[in-house]
Amino acid sequence: MQHHLPIRTAATLTAITLLHLGLLAFDGSGSLVSQGLTRDFIYHAPGSAVAEDLPLVLVFHGLGSTAAEVQYVSGFDAVADANNFVVVYPSSTLIGGDVQWNVYADDVPGHAGIGEPSATDDVVFVDDLIDWFCMNHQIDASRIFVTGFSNGGNFCYLLALQRPGKIAAFAPTSANLVGEANYMDIMLGANFTPVAIYHVHGDPDPVVPYPDAVHDPTQWTWPLSSFGSGDCGVSQYTSQNIVPAVDRLTWCDGSAGNGKRVELIRCAGIGHDWGVLPGYAASDAIWEFFSGYTIDARCSPVRWALKK
Repeated sequence: MQHHLPIRTAATLTAITLLHLGLLAFDGSGSLVSQGLTRDFIYHAPGSAVAEDLPLVLVFHGLGSTAAEVQYVSGFDAVADANNFVVVYPSSTLIGGDVQWNVYADDVPGHAGIGEPSATDDVVFVDDLIDWFCMNHQIDASRIFVTGFSNGGNFCYLLALQRPGKIAAFAPTSANLVGEANYMDIMLGANFTPVAIYHVHGDPDPVVPYPDAVHDPTQWTWPLSSFGSGDCGVSQYTSQNIVPAVDRLTWCDGSAGNGKRVELIRCAGIGHDWGVLPGYAASDAIWEFFSGYTIDARCSPVRWALKK
């Protein structure tokens, strides 16, 4: 099953508006070799060139989709222009006959979830991609963020387990965390590092089920209750209506010592979609969430130079 996003016109209209205002924007593409494979990506930044010391947002497409599709539908180019950051849309590889990310959380090579032992390690690809932007555009490594749709959102959850010291905040949309049970128990238990999670999901979702299907804060909501328990010791959520048909379910409100928030945004009635309703636009809200976080991280261009 392909996880495509419905085509919208908001991104195009925003781009036309920016052109009429005379605002410049930079669009680029690139490739790098990771684990012997040539990997491609497209990216966008405000201005006529990519300025130094900008935050970096990685946006991962869904299963069977493309970087260009999620670029168009998410409207993140316009959000980057308005808020001065670089947005990157990487392309996944063919795994098990489908274009998808290797999202399975475990500690063995390949993608055990679909029985594909030769699947590439996309977490390592993200390491290499970050190094590429450090080397070529001197991004601010303390402000790197990831978001993604469906299979791309699953990948965000994997990165939250495996790269909490490299990525400052995570925003999966229409997604879940999948992997080997014992490995995930360890990573969410003894090996857990608190992370900021902003999960956006349509309710109901016919492709990736909405996590809190019974709308009961006393029941365990996977995986958000696990992240809430690790971040701030809270496994139950409180609910607040944001605008009609959009609720914020909060496990951690940022008041704990680590300052991390864990939230699920329920978008009623939109199904398997990015998250756009009257009064709420997921990409703007995701950036607002991201902008509150930094981590102690620096670029390591020497690592990239040694890999070439």
